[in-house]
Amino acid sequence: TIRINSASFQLLSVLGEGSYSVVYLVQCSSGAARGRYALKKIRTISTLSTQRALKEVAYYGQFRSPYLIRALDSSSIQEPDGSRSIYILLPYYAGGSLQDLVNSTIFDPGLRLAEHDVLRLFVAVCRGVLTLHRYHAPHAPHAPDDDGAAAAAGTTQLAEAVPYAHYDLKPDNIFVARDGTPVIGDLGSCSPARIHITSRAQAVSFQELVAENSTPEFRAPELFDVRPNDSFDERVDVWSLGCLLYTMLFGVNPFVREVRRSGANLKLAVQAGRWSFPDQDPDDPDTPAYSDLTTALVQQALTVDKEARPSTDTVL
Repeated sequence: TIRINSASFQLLSVLGEGSYSVVYLVQCSSGAARGRYALKKIRTISTLSTQRALKEVAYYGQFRSPYLIRALDSSSIQEPDGSRSIYILLPYYAGGSLQDLVNSTIFDPGLRLAEHDVLRLFVAVCRGVLTLHRYHAPHAPHAPDDDGAAAAAGTTQLAEAVPYAHYDLKPDNIFVARDGTPVIGDLGSCSPARIHITSRAQAVSFQELVAENSTPEFRAPELFDVRPNDSFDERVDVWSLGCLLYTMLFGVNPFVREVRRSGANLKLAVQAGRWSFPDQDPDDPDTPAYSDLTTALVQQALTVDKEARPSTDTVL
């Protein structure tokens, strides 16, 4: 049993594990919190890892959208060995993830989602991503001028645009609510989107952050070899959205399919934008056929040149 502030939770099973975290299925059997939840435990091993964990906690309350997961509670607990763990209580989605939907179509093509259902889910995911990309951070107003001209603004909270990117958009990280709404999870990978690399040390640090917080087959090509003077923005997520849409349509990541088909190196295939659509056989009911508009959307999102890649607004 684990106690999170005023409620106690019984551990039922492990839902997933990472390098420094584990997600449990838990149950509360009493009080207003009665029900099943996902409980994420982050084991901190340094001051930096503690700061990152607390930042993740903040993200779950910072971004507000029906398509982004929100934390229900959190707690910092001292473990018996003297280490500290951060616990984050999250909703449990019994419907599973988009990856579960994709897997079901692999084993039974008859369960494949219709094109309009795929696009409905995709548009909702894009709206959640757009919340990150359009985030405005509130900050305190400036002190009033001596002449008092700004006094009226003293109670007004200003905001500046600080776009965030998710960096790890993939079917495993998108859950399906009871009403069919997709909900983007694992906000621990989020980070400010607009970054300019000014030194070799910063390049190495950012490359390590990317490696830790993104999945290679969904990672934008510009994120594989970070160098001084490189710049990045929220369109790193648009590439991931293109991979996501392809996976939902065809049941496999486009670059994983390329590796299987031709023996290509994954990193080189991503950097070269080397991928293809499966042959569509109109006489084979198990071979999906989609509209030109939908396949063009995948092609536009998977534009290797990040400057030519569309924004999330354009995709929508």
